[in-house]
Amino acid sequence: MQTPHNRLSIKINNKTKTELIWAEIFRRYVNDRFACDYQEVVGKTFQIPKDYPDIDVVLVSPSGRENLFLQLRRDLGKFEIIDIDGKNTPLSDAGEIGLAISSKQEKYGRQKKNISNIILLIQGGGIPYSEMGLWSKGIHIPKNTFRGIYYISPKSLKNESFVFLLLDGLKNVT
Repeated sequence: MQTPHNRLSIKINNKTKTELIWAEIFRRYVNDRFACDYQEVVGKTFQIPKDYPDIDVVLVSPSGRENLFLQLRRDLGKFEIIDIDGKNTPLSDAGEIGLAISSKQEKYGRQKKNISNIILLIQGGGIPYSEMGLWSKGIHIPKNTFRGIYYISPKSLKNESFVFLLLDGLKNVT
């Protein structure tokens, strides 16, 4: 049981508006996928367990579903320009997603932080290959890691945002 001395009050959503786009894409994804009513806690103080890492965004549900604790991480992929149908097209190879995940996991391991209830959102922009998931086969997801890991992109080939799950931590959203 959590007691007040086991919790910290932290200011949530200290990210820039641009960075919070990825959290908003994820919130819409969860609400659409599970018919939920999650809302973002914006600029408020929120109580979290002391053993949690820094939380970037908390999603709360007025209907009483569990809170979702989100950590944002930039994709460390490399951008290249490639030729697609005679046009120079920017492409993120998303080749460093494994490093983005492992660096966060190692950091929180050293700090002895509990990440089992944290959802890691990889802030991507990788088009077009990230949509096809071609790069995801080579990504190793360690055991005893985050509750869920999702690659989020604000743009796709169809000019829409998308969410690609790497580790689905929302199977049993209650």
